[in-house]
Amino acid sequence: MKTLWYFIIFGSASVYSRDIYPSINWDPRNPIFKADGKNCGPGPRQLKVRLNSQIYLVCPNLPTVLQQRGHDVQTSNMKENIWLLHNKTAFDECDVSQVQVTQKTDPFICDDPIRLLFLSLLFLEHAAGMNDRTFVGGRTYYLIATSHGTQSSVNDLSGGHCNDTSNNVHMKIEVYVCNKTGDRICNSRNVGILTCPPPATTAPYTSPDTTTLTQTQQRIKITESAVTNKTRNLWMTIAICFSCIAGVLLTVIVFLVVRNYWVSGH
Repeated sequence: MKTLWYFIIFGSASVYSRDIYPSINWDPRNPIFKADGKNCGPGPRQLKVRLNSQIYLVCPNLPTVLQQRGHDVQTSNMKENIWLLHNKTAFDECDVSQVQVTQKTDPFICDDPIRLLFLSLLFLEHAAGMNDRTFVGGRTYYLIATSHGTQSSVNDLSGGHCNDTSNNVHMKIEVYVCNKTGDRICNSRNVGILTCPPPATTAPYTSPDTTTLTQTQQRIKITESAVTNKTRNLWMTIAICFSCIAGVLLTVIVFLVVRNYWVSGH
């Protein structure tokens, strides 16, 4: 099996001019991996990168405190592994055992939180050394942690912090490698930035009583509107009738006046 370590050492010397993205703290205490319901929801995180770019995944370490806390973290709970995969099923199910032996790479192990350890990922388009891993534009690769903090868990093949729902931790990243040209998924605003799913939103609760009351109010408004229309139509009818009667009376009066005029004149 190829190892990520050889990929890091030999691959890093092959590209001299490249984009280097902000580092990612590979730590379950990193807020980007927490489904806190405020900033991030559950599910895979996403990262878009360009070919021949580079990013560092920094192992958990004592000096790096990502969020205020009221207690120390025991170094015995700061051990993690990093799997780089291109098998979506293994990624979705957080289970590396589903990857074929010929496709496996050894995990990078974070086992010394006293020191600054990191994995340097170089997304090479062309291999410069015999053991270099290459990447293809337009494809998605995957990063997961199947460890849960202890030394004994760094060799686990499934579970761990990849989908740790009991602690609302989701250490799994979809890494999309952009095409060199004409890639509509990638732009200068989203490349090299790790993002998380939005928090789940729930519809506001509406009680049955409230719903019934609202429907009743609507029926009342409809009834009131109908009554108002009927009243308006009635008054219009009465007004028309009075107008007709007044017109008839006026006609009769004019007729009588004219008739009297002719009678008195002759």
